[in-house]
Amino acid sequence: MNKIFPSKHQILKTQIPLFMVVFVFMLTCSSCAWKKAQPFFQEGAKIDWENETPERVLKRLQYSGRQLSNLTAYFSLSLDPPPKGHFSNLSGILYLTRLKGKQKVRIKAQGMFGRVLFDMVHKGNSMEIYVPSKKTLYKGKAKKDVPGESPFGEVFESLMVDLSTMKVKKGLPLLMQKNDVIILLQDEGKLILDKMTGMIMSYRNKTQEIFYKGYQRVSGYPPVPIIIEINSLVDKRKARCKLRDVNFDDNSDNFSLALYKPRFVKKLDELEAPRSH
Repeated sequence: MNKIFPSKHQILKTQIPLFMVVFVFMLTCSSCAWKKAQPFFQEGAKIDWENETPERVLKRLQYSGRQLSNLTAYFSLSLDPPPKGHFSNLSGILYLTRLKGKQKVRIKAQGMFGRVLFDMVHKGNSMEIYVPSKKTLYKGKAKKDVPGESPFGEVFESLMVDLSTMKVKKGLPLLMQKNDVIILLQDEGKLILDKMTGMIMSYRNKTQEIFYKGYQRVSGYPPVPIIIEINSLVDKRKARCKLRDVNFDDNSDNFSLALYKPRFVKKLDELEAPRSH
């Protein structure tokens, strides 16, 4: 039987150093030039692709990302095939924010009837995980993900893929297809946009392909995808993340576990999952 609570290895893999990423548009650099750019998404307006360049399109996508520095949402994650001996589904509340290149993430994983399975906060290199069933707070340094080993972690990373680090491949135009527009990137990756709306439909690099679906508009903000799917090119696993009740209000007060009163405080390395029955 799959474990209700993930193993220590699995939890550490769902960490977030890069993990908060955009829903692809959230993290962008603070270039003054971008502040003067115009929003790329204008509902109902036809995009004149013939007069666009890869550099200009990418800059406008990055500009849109600047407006999405905070995210709060309910989430559900699933993995196919499920890893042997580990959980295959996870749901709960996700908080993430990024300001001036610094990002913070909180995952409150919930079981039946809203019971908290664990509550994790990741800031920089530090990670804290409170496990109510053990009345224990685990604290320590987060380890970096190993590509392809953590589809759940990769899903979280993909929520806020950092477009600010992307650069277009020099000397190449936009590639026009029937329904898509393709931007080729310097790292051999590529962004595929919907020709009608200009929204990112997928991003592909050497290790994974990420699909963004079900775009919805939250009042006052650019449209965001509520479904993110990842196909690993390393181990052929698939992961799916669905969000609901998304909002981008200031959530800076939600990255502390101080309200809990743990009976024990232990090192992160001591965290162990209960055995499956």
